[in-house]
Amino acid sequence: MEEFDDERLALRLSPPVPKARPPPLPPPQPTPAMPMPGPVPPQHYQLLLPPQQQLVQPRPILMLPTGNNMHEDEDEIPQVPQHPRIPQRARRLPGHGQIKEEEVLEAPFAWATNKHAGIHSMDHLLANGIDTIYGEVQCKKCNHVSQIGFDLQRKFAEIGNYIKVNQEWMHDRAPEYWMNPELPACSNCKEPNSMKPVIPNNKHEINWLFLFLGQMLGCCTLDQLKYFCKHTQNHRTGAKDRVLYLTYLSLCKQLDHV
Repeated sequence: MEEFDDERLALRLSPPVPKARPPPLPPPQPTPAMPMPGPVPPQHYQLLLPPQQQLVQPRPILMLPTGNNMHEDEDEIPQVPQHPRIPQRARRLPGHGQIKEEEVLEAPFAWATNKHAGIHSMDHLLANGIDTIYGEVQCKKCNHVSQIGFDLQRKFAEIGNYIKVNQEWMHDRAPEYWMNPELPACSNCKEPNSMKPVIPNNKHEINWLFLFLGQMLGCCTLDQLKYFCKHTQNHRTGAKDRVLYLTYLSLCKQLDHV
């Protein structure tokens, strides 16, 4: 037992035997440099289409020498005539009855202007001493013709106040008593509601201010009212009550721009 212990002690005291190291690895070999790729030459591909889809180049039209170019250089490149441009249709300006150049006319009345369906303003008329507007009426029963007048300021105030109060429920339509106005009684035969205003066939000679103050514009035909709206830049389409309503408003604005 003691011998065994001495052997173990001798083994512990003896220096350790170094282990053999593996041989070193050889140094890495340098990788050969790869040559840089040169520019790739462009490759051209030809697109083959079916015969139906291939474009056919138009043959140039040769210009035959005529007249003065008969003896010109024969090597001149022939010119292909260009297709003429199709003129475009002129666009129509918005709005109905627009007039490019207003025609100057002879004023048929002292309160009318030299324009179609035009009247002077209230200030202009009063400044020139015009405060009563006259017009001709004719009895439907006895054909008696007479002249009556309307007070300019009083009648205009009456119509203006009516429009101001009732414009909301009018809905851009003339009321019934504008469409079928009540006419004055005849001074000759005393027939009530019989003196109809005399309206000439020539629309330029219509006494618009007289009909307005007497609230007799409803006696005009639809064609006559459309004439007025055409020359005052108003819509002239629709029923008569609408065109008549616009006629009253336009005359109010001509008298008083406010």
